[in-house]
Amino acid sequence: MVEFSSSAGVQDVERHAIVWFVNNRFLVPEVRVGPDGELIEMRPVKALDASSLRLSFALIDRLHAPVGPARPKDRMAHPGHLAEVANVDLETFERDARRIQIHRSREEWEMTVDGVDGAWTAPRQADELGIAEAIIEILGTKPAPEPDDSEPSEETL
Repeated sequence: MVEFSSSAGVQDVERHAIVWFVNNRFLVPEVRVGPDGELIEMRPVKALDASSLRLSFALIDRLHAPVGPARPKDRMAHPGHLAEVANVDLETFERDARRIQIHRSREEWEMTVDGVDGAWTAPRQADELGIAEAIIEILGTKPAPEPDDSEPSEETL
């Protein structure tokens, strides 16, 4: 569960993650902050079956630390790359992919779904599994059978 200490600095009071859903798969790229303050999606991208447990592990991984600035060696996760990871063509990705941007502050969770700000909020006591279950519900997906103890895979393209 994401926790903030009482002495956390200003930069350490928010967490961000981006989740894509297409072809019954979740894609969870690394996220960095660009020079203009916008979030930039980076490689590697975690590719997961539609499982709340697997998605919660990926969210824990992506939300454990504040988002850092983009670095020159970072590789962006362009739509073509995301489509490749999801095993769909670019046209299908652009037509069918759903995007959720997750923002976690000291007060609450907020999700922007397909570009609609404030589409969903939850109190700060919610954990990553609860958020993953909410994402599955929001998207109306049918969850895959829960996996064994294995960790989510991470592509290396």
